[in-house]
Amino acid sequence: MNKNGNKSDELEVEVDLSEAHYQLLSSAFEELSDNIQSEIQQGLREERDYRLSRYNQNLLMPIPKHLLVKAKHSLKKFAVDIDVAQQYQVEDVSEKKRFNYTTQSQVILSAFDVKNVDLASGRLMVELSAGRAVVMDAYSFDLWLNPELWGKLNYRLLRFKRLLFKNPHCKVKLSYDNGVSEYCNARIEEIQYTLGLNDRVRLRLISPEFDLGFKVVFEDIPTEYESTVVEMECLFDVSSFRQTELFDVTATKEPLFATNIVPLFNLYESYSSAQKLDEKYDKIPLLNPEDPNAKAISVKQVWVNNNLYKEYYNHTVSEYVFHKHVGKLTYYPKNLTESLKQSKKVFAKVLWTQNISHGNFLRVSSNALAASNIRYDLISSKSEIGINSFRYINRVVQIFRTFSDLDIREQDGFLIALKFLCGEEYVDLYRRFKLAIDRIQYNRVANELNIYIKQAGNLAFVGHVAEIVSEFFYVNSPQSIEIKMCVNC
Repeated sequence: MNKNGNKSDELEVEVDLSEAHYQLLSSAFEELSDNIQSEIQQGLREERDYRLSRYNQNLLMPIPKHLLVKAKHSLKKFAVDIDVAQQYQVEDVSEKKRFNYTTQSQVILSAFDVKNVDLASGRLMVELSAGRAVVMDAYSFDLWLNPELWGKLNYRLLRFKRLLFKNPHCKVKLSYDNGVSEYCNARIEEIQYTLGLNDRVRLRLISPEFDLGFKVVFEDIPTEYESTVVEMECLFDVSSFRQTELFDVTATKEPLFATNIVPLFNLYESYSSAQKLDEKYDKIPLLNPEDPNAKAISVKQVWVNNNLYKEYYNHTVSEYVFHKHVGKLTYYPKNLTESLKQSKKVFAKVLWTQNISHGNFLRVSSNALAASNIRYDLISSKSEIGINSFRYINRVVQIFRTFSDLDIREQDGFLIALKFLCGEEYVDLYRRFKLAIDRIQYNRVANELNIYIKQAGNLAFVGHVAEIVSEFFYVNSPQSIEIKMCVNC
């Protein structure tokens, strides 16, 4: 009623909002529940990834961009030794980008170029000429099966190298400018990359051209060492080789061998910028103060408040752990109360790569040699290979922990390990291997893994890949096994 005692023209309606409130609250709680569940799952995934990264860093195997170049120069000495981690500057001429590359192996450049390769009476002779008389001041040099032949001979080159290493002893004939010649005993040795063991295994799989080199090391000191050398011959005993194995690689017109090949990697060492650490900053980003494109690939050492943190290498007690998959350090304080009392600044000595790509029109330079007329010709350029997916890491860790169901001696275990090594970038290599083989069987009596190949033309390829998978297991487990190839048997 109104003040006059009459009923109001407006209807007084009592509205029940309980149903609307229920729907609203229900939707809010459902959304909150989904968010909490999503955050928990994400947190569990991150924790799993960090745990795997902490205890299985050796399985991540990122490979930076890498190049093979040939140095062309005129040395006055027999050979020049280039140290590991020697800096090289690489410029992408088209994009005007600059990259930092380094050697990750000892490189011994030689004054000699390959002049001729001859096969006669069970001996393989590699003739080398300096073009001028040079001082004999070194007793080793690098010799490569020519990586420029990879597109033509591919895995047959690696098979030929394995055959050479069955008898690592050879002879070197030196011809001096005084007309005297003499023979010296020598041996061949593998080139050792300073990458991690698993990184080296993966490099051999995805970039086999980088596995074609070796060192020729003199076992005798030449008696005419005061004279200067004009020509040289390396003599390898190949009398035990099959004729088909020799003909496959020696029939080519281009030189089978090469000198002065330099493998380079987009890796360089410098310090990260200092980061302040507090109770909320448990994941420490590693940033390069001079290069915004730099990405941390490994940590050499850690400093806290300008003091060297000596426990870094002992992961059982270290408070700092590097995680490759995010490029960060994680801080696990032993005593949280004590750690909050003191302000900390953390920096590290880091091995970096650059998170940008380049083309193949490159200009390479270095101060490794004082010679002003040196130039580098590009032979091979390979892109960066990323970190493996953690779903593969889970499976491979399972292989290493339990050698029951998934084992290298079983076909499934062998193929899973190969797929993990290939990663997403080289899945075609994995498929090629699967298509090339008929089956894999383990002979328990002989402790041999028999790989049955469908066609003889795939022998070199399958043999190389199988050797790498076997080495991968040997590096990461106590298991060692012999590989045997069977063609149409």
